Amino acid sequence: MPVVRVVLVEPESQQNIGMIARAMANFGFSDMVLVNPVETGLEAAAHAKHAAKLLKNAKIVGGLRDATEGCELIVGTTGVSWRQRQALRSPISLAEFVKKASRTKGRIALLFGREGTGLSANELRDCDFIVKIPTDPHYSVLNVTHAAAIMLHALSAGRPFPTERRASRQQQASIIRMLSEIVDELPGMRNPEKVKLAIKRVVRKSLMSDIEARALLGATRKTAEALKTK
Repeated sequence: MPVVRVVLVEPESQQNIGMIARAMANFGFSDMVLVNPVETGLEAAAHAKHAAKLLKNAKIVGGLRDATEGCELIVGTTGVSWRQRQALRSPISLAEFVKKASRTKGRIALLFGREGTGLSANELRDCDFIVKIPTDPHYSVLNVTHAAAIMLHALSAGRPFPTERRASRQQQASIIRMLSEIVDELPGMRNPEKVKLAIKRVVRKSLMSDIEARALLGATRKTAEALKTK
């Protein structure tokens, strides 16, 4: 996952600062820099939730030069078409940005502009490139918190996703065997071999977890035992 510094340029809302800190923590990022922010306090911390420590550790600076110091790439974001033309910049897509970011070894400064006006044309000119998130052309400008969450999610997509342990082939085989035994015990069952084949296919194609398999094994075992005692 790329090393990213989230830079909020003159943020005007404590709520948005807190929510972006929370999004950063959600997706595994922790380097936050605020350029001439509104005074942050309890409202920002309340919206940061469990990312309050990240917010507390955010660096506050007076200009973009300090905010982007030590970064290999400076990346701007904008949803305002006329401003990117004014800056003589053609934005790249979010997908292109993720590819570039994955090949970047150094730190990436990801700039998000003011809630009211975004990044200025001069600030966009200072970026190595700018990114535009695909949106409906009838309402193309995203709230800064939404834009940050979308971009951070895209950048973190390569991280391992924790999943439940899947049922083993042995567990599946035991479930199939016991369900087949139950079919054999049911009176008047038409074409039991077809039913058994359907059971086998359903169990093999399922993505049941180890926990689900153990629950089914317990229930099928008790059912089979009950039928045999009748």
